[in-house]
Amino acid sequence: MGSKVITPRKVGSPDFTLILVTLALLSLGIVMVLSSSVGHLVGISDSLDKTDIYKYGKQQIIWAALGLVIMFFFSKINHKLWKKFAPAIILVGIITLILVYIPSLGGQTQRGSARWLNLGFMTIQPSESIKLALAIFLASTLAERGVKTLRDVSLPIGVVVVCVGMVVAQPDLGTTVVIFCTAASMFFAAGIRLRYFLGGLGLGAAGSFAVIMSTDYMMERVRVWLDPWKFVSGKGYQSVNALLALGSGGVIGVGLGQGMQKYGHVPENHTDMIFAIIGEELGLLGTGVVILLFALFIWRGLSIANNADNLFSRYLAVGITCMIGFQTLINLGVVTGLVPVTGVTLPFISYGGSSLTLKLATVGILLNISRYAKSKSEALDPTFVKSQGRFSSHRDGSRDS
Repeated sequence: MGSKVITPRKVGSPDFTLILVTLALLSLGIVMVLSSSVGHLVGISDSLDKTDIYKYGKQQIIWAALGLVIMFFFSKINHKLWKKFAPAIILVGIITLILVYIPSLGGQTQRGSARWLNLGFMTIQPSESIKLALAIFLASTLAERGVKTLRDVSLPIGVVVVCVGMVVAQPDLGTTVVIFCTAASMFFAAGIRLRYFLGGLGLGAAGSFAVIMSTDYMMERVRVWLDPWKFVSGKGYQSVNALLALGSGGVIGVGLGQGMQKYGHVPENHTDMIFAIIGEELGLLGTGVVILLFALFIWRGLSIANNADNLFSRYLAVGITCMIGFQTLINLGVVTGLVPVTGVTLPFISYGGSSLTLKLATVGILLNISRYAKSKSEALDPTFVKSQGRFSSHRDGSRDS
């Protein structure tokens, strides 16, 4: 009797739609950084004759080019390799969060927040990299341990609490919310029991409320958010002018490069508030295109997760997609006045070197996951589908192989 020959899975092509959407967002970002940063540089310049008003735009192009190379590189690396190094990756991430408090080791404090680490050749924000590190760690741990009991989830929950606590201490409430929501999405995708899930959400909400109530600057931001016009000459200046920029654009905008709010009226116009400049210069059509592109990104990311051939891949795809999605929602919420100002940038569009390259690296990982999608026969096999659960529940005792 001959033995069955097992052939290795054929690696397919990366998700083409995701590539196109990412390139579209990146291209739009370069154009808008070129336009919006002009106002910022003019505002801080002592002599326009000596100022390169396209400085940030040129830098964004360089970072985008480097990021695309990194995205391509990561798309070629088998993403399952990251599972082997998950404990080391999260450990390094936590260590970098600690280093920002040590000036002698390169840590920097900006605007009262310890968020940046100076490596000499570049400055990075460890709270950005911890999001990806945590997603890799949670995907690995949830795939291995499951979520059937509190004992199963005690380790991943503990690591989430440590990471959230350290980011809150910087303080960086916006990134904290992104981390918490991403982790919650991954636990939900793993099929955690509803009472545990709701209990975790409740504790997270209670903890956030306690932190906000006990922190003066956060309470001040809440008061400004509730009535920005009352503080229009102070802390509400940014929010009010962002809304004015959005409103002045109308349906088609005042024209690319023709906006006036970027000239000293909207602070952080090329970073956190770049969506307001898009609204002014490209109008409702422009902002609608941005929202549509992010919706397509999230759709493709979750589709990749749904078609993943193993639990680790599935959870990691969910984590990466939700990380991008929640950061986008928070940024758009800040600019439109739906949530308090948090200092979260708009992925792929806002100016930023290390942040942009890191985001493109995560897209590379997501593209690699798409190359290992389950075959049509597996997709139609009821046994395979059952083993994957809600986004795989583990209640049938399945584990990642």
